[in-house]
Amino acid sequence: MTPIPFFLNPSRRLVIQAGLATTLLPGCGGGGSLAPDLPVRDRRVPVAPGVALQVRDWNAGAARLHFVLLAGLGGNARCFDSLAPALAERMDARVIAVSRRGYGLSDKPLPSATGQGYEPATLVADLRAVLDALAIDRAVMPGPVHTHFGVAKAPAGVPI
Repeated sequence: MTPIPFFLNPSRRLVIQAGLATTLLPGCGGGGSLAPDLPVRDRRVPVAPGVALQVRDWNAGAARLHFVLLAGLGGNARCFDSLAPALAERMDARVIAVSRRGYGLSDKPLPSATGQGYEPATLVADLRAVLDALAIDRAVMPGPVHTHFGVAKAPAGVPI
């Protein structure tokens, strides 16, 4: 049986479209007609005892495709207030923006005496807890690797 070319596979084609959308939309500067007035749901999602993360959720009813947007260091979920609604509308997708612990309206717990609490494995576990709480089992996470809660540095045993 002949394999389907990469660009013809429907799942891969959707990922390519999603990648193009997330590459092009931030360059538009947001606002105006590119950022439709989609309702956004703000919530705090518990991820560990005494720790909840700020999550902004656009187009929560869309299940075809999920985007998870993670701000870089110093940023928070509000960084995506222009991009997220445009992405949700154009891709007919649910878009989630998450503030990692210590940023935005997320909790800012003190590290333990051993320095535990902000290492990559914990940050990845936080993200997994958010995805589980929102019943998201697959998502597109666009952006540079350094913004992804240290996903690239997480131990191999940490599922994401």
